[in-house]
This record gives sequence, C-alpha cells and structure tokens, in this order.
Amino acid sequence: MATKKIYQKPLHVAMYPWFAFGHLTSFLHLANKLAEKGHKISFFLPTKAQQKLTPHNHHPQLITFIPITVPAVEGLPRGAETTADVPYEDRSLIMAAMDSTQDTIESLLGQLKPNLVFFDFTEWLPELARKHGAKSVYYSTIFCASGAYLLPRARAQPGGQDLTRPPPGFPPSKSMITLQAHEACAVKFAVTQMEFGGPGKNLLQRHAVALEACDAFAAKTCREIEGEYCDFIDNVYKKPFFLAGPMVPELPKAKLDDHTNGWLNSFDKGTVVYCALGRSLMEALVNECQLVLFPQVTDQFINARMMSLDLKVGVEVEKGENGGITKDGICKAINIMMDDTIIGKEARMNQLKWRDFLLAPAVQESYTGGFIDKLRAVEGLPRGAETTVDVPYETRSLIMAAMDLTQDTIESWLGQLKPNFVFFDFTEWLPGLAHLTRPPPGFPPSKSMITLQAHEACAVKFAVTQMEFGGPGKNLLQRHAVALEACDAFAAKTCREIEGEYCDFIDSVYKHPFFLAGPMVPELPKGKLDDHTNGWLNSFDKGSVVYCALGS
Repeated sequence: MATKKIYQKPLHVAMYPWFAFGHLTSFLHLANKLAEKGHKISFFLPTKAQQKLTPHNHHPQLITFIPITVPAVEGLPRGAETTADVPYEDRSLIMAAMDSTQDTIESLLGQLKPNLVFFDFTEWLPELARKHGAKSVYYSTIFCASGAYLLPRARAQPGGQDLTRPPPGFPPSKSMITLQAHEACAVKFAVTQMEFGGPGKNLLQRHAVALEACDAFAAKTCREIEGEYCDFIDNVYKKPFFLAGPMVPELPKAKLDDHTNGWLNSFDKGTVVYCALGRSLMEALVNECQLVLFPQVTDQFINARMMSLDLKVGVEVEKGENGGITKDGICKAINIMMDDTIIGKEARMNQLKWRDFLLAPAVQESYTGGFIDKLRAVEGLPRGAETTVDVPYETRSLIMAAMDLTQDTIESWLGQLKPNFVFFDFTEWLPGLAHLTRPPPGFPPSKSMITLQAHEACAVKFAVTQMEFGGPGKNLLQRHAVALEACDAFAAKTCREIEGEYCDFIDSVYKHPFFLAGPMVPELPKGKLDDHTNGWLNSFDKGSVVYCALGS
C-alpha cells in the first residue's frame, strides 16, 4: 500500500553561497535538482556572476537569480565580486564584503519568506533565517573527507591540534589520510591564522560557528563513496545530516565557441591534458580521463589523499619534504596513469567502477528524493523536538516522518553491529533493511553467495518499490506481487540444469503450477549483416572483438 505523503506544497529555498565560482556552481547544481522536482529557489549571487551562471540554470521558471550588489570594502578593487577577481591572499576582502550584505539579505528574507536557507561561509545567516521563520542548512561543497579531517569540534579535543594526523575518533580504516608537515603548516595558516573577513576572524572559527548555529547539515556526496567520513561527522555533531548525492552536473546548454571547438578537434581523442584549477573532482570521476593530482591548498591535500590512497582512482604528483615539485615528477605521475603500470591499471579499473555507479540514473534520483523528504521534515519539525512529548498530539506525524529519515543511520548501525534479532514497532521499513542485502528466508543454502552490497540494495529498493510504475501509488514490486497471486500458473525461460534450486524455492513459496520452457536459445537470424558492419568485424582477428551486451 502506498504511503500518503504529509507535505505536498513545493518548498521555497533561498541560497546564499560563498562568492567563489566553485561554490556558486555547486549550489546551482543542487538548485537544479530541487527545481527538477518542482521546488522554488531564490538564488542570491553577485551581479556580474549572473551572466556566467545563466547557461547552467536549467529551470529558469523555478530558479530566480537575485543579484546582490557587492559593497565597497577598503582594499577591495573596484568591480571585484568573487574570489576570481582577487589574489588568494585577498579573499578575506570578499568575505568582508559579504558580511556587509547582512541588511540586504535580511530584507530579502523578510520579503520572500522561504522555508529553508542554504549557506556555507556566512555564519551569521542562521540567526537571520530563524528571525524570519526559516530553517538554515549548512551546505558543504567540499568532500566530507576534508570536512571530517578539519572538523572544528573534533579538532578542539585533546590531541586534535596536530594537523599532520586525523582528529580523535576519525575512522581507523581511513588512517591513510594524513598531511605532510609543510602541508599541515599551510593548512593551519589558511584556516586559523589568515584573516578571513576582518580582524580576529578566521575560516575555521566561522566554520565552527556555522556548524553550531545551523538547523541541519547537507553535503554534496554519497554514502557509497564517503560513508565512513559522513558517519564520523554525524557522530560528532548529532544534527540532521543529509546527503544530496553525487550531484553530477548536466552538460551546459551553451555550446563551445567555434575557435575552442576547432582547436580541441585538431587533436586525437584522449590526448589533451586538462588542468582543472579547483574542485572538479566528482566531474572528473565520470569523464573518460585519468586523474593526476597536484594539490596546492587546504582541502585539496586531503582530497588528493582520498582519491589516490582511499578510492585509488588516480595518482598524486610526488613532492619533496618542503613541497617542491619538478616537471619530471609531473611527467612521472602522468606516465604512471597513461602507461600499462599496475597502479595505472588499478586506478583506471576503479574509476570505471565509480563512473558506472555515479552515472546510474537511479542513484541520484534516490538521493534527491530522500534529500527532499528530509528537508520537509526539518522545515516542519520544531527545533530540538525529538519525541512525541515535544510536539502537540496532532503533529506527532512529524516525529514519525523524522524516524523514517533515520533509515540510512539504522542501516549503517545494523551493518556494524550484526545483531541476531531486531525489535521494532512503527518503523515498518525496518525488516527490509536487513532483507535486501541478503537472500530471503528459505533461499537455497547452497546459493548463499548471492547477496547485494548496500548501495546495490538501495538502488534495487528504489527501482522496484519507490519509483512510480504506471501511475501514483503503483510500483514494480507491487504489480509483480499481485500478478503472482492472481495467475493460474508460472512459467519461466530457464532449465533445471542451470537454475533448479532457485525454481524449487519459488515453487515451494507459491505452490502454483510452475513450468520451465527450457533455455530458449534463439535461432541465428536469417538476415545478413550489412556490408559496412561485416567489413568492420572482418578487419579484426577472430576472437579479438569485445561485445558489450547492455541488458539482461
């Protein structure tokens, strides 16, 4: 039976990202996903950035760009609006300018009355949101590995000040994530000593205040890639924490200019080296390019370790003790990735695995649906409410909705604890958490190797139970169940010699007449291949062509 949704009215979300294009575009990717589901977005951005971001706004009827005039700040060049307009050491002036927009932002929130406000570096925004009846969501555009490594509460604990090592409580299986002494020194300077927005203010301090003040956290990532880092952050702060999924962006609608397009087409495919000067790692994972990592600042060091040592999808350029690099070091890293080396082969194989996962439509669709459900719960549940004692009787459904949003957390704990029994009452979804990763009760014991990984079970569950199939309230598993109960007999295209034990299991459960039609190997088609395809195949040695069958 389909579950009736409590909230049907579209959400209105305001977004105010840090004035850096890596952050602006990441927020816009999320805005596109929310707008795709019918939600309204008010997107605050610096005036000149609007022209650059407009081609990436795929839902202009729902995403409204609201240009913000960047106030004059002493030392900030005239016309400078984003970090792209100033040297790295002057980005503090951009932050100071954003701080000067508080009155403007408060006025807009008062007029627009959004349900939720997404932000990152403007740690004063949660208070403004609360004043105007909105909930605040801190949205992290960096990898959770970096966020976890530099997590303010964890770094404030005894032993947490040494940045060459992970903070106390960091996942033991991720102990390969470390910094060299010169990197730790550079990170410490950047996040704790470098002025960020005015005297006495630094990046880590603002980050710490933002994390304490917000109503919820959200991150552009997925459990399959960063689950352990996410669990660490969740355990430290114990606030609602939502994963938006990998958020692989759609291709922009605008085309390359003729000059650039012509220049690229003058090279053979796969021979151009693209230097991405910033965060574009998730996009790199889904493209057919090899990753050579050359981190320069703060979170880039941690990202490079995660990519090269944890996920093993790329190679980091070797550096000396003081961080020096040579062109020989860069060439060596490129050659490792491009040539037939053990490390290069493993990285290419791992990247292909993650590429297939990240590009599967059901993955992002599942995360987006869950993300919106969690936003609705945060928007509707009073701050700090945890049990029915905290809410009026008529709104206890919000507590149930909040419990429903703990499925990922409970699934993670069940995977770690592996209990023999699980007692529950109202969480009707709980039996299914254990079931989809393992065969059902009564499954042939000799076939116990047939299992699913957690992310596979999640994708299967979404495809057969959550994705609409033929109309509202209908799904594939539901229709399949009705069909099996209603029919007079089953038949299957298989044979006992291959699938006998599976057939016996089905037979014992339903006890309907069950007929096997045999393997049903089709006859060869009578038609011949066209001359072009036939000629192309014959140009290869026999047995040397790999055929990819995209189906069952």
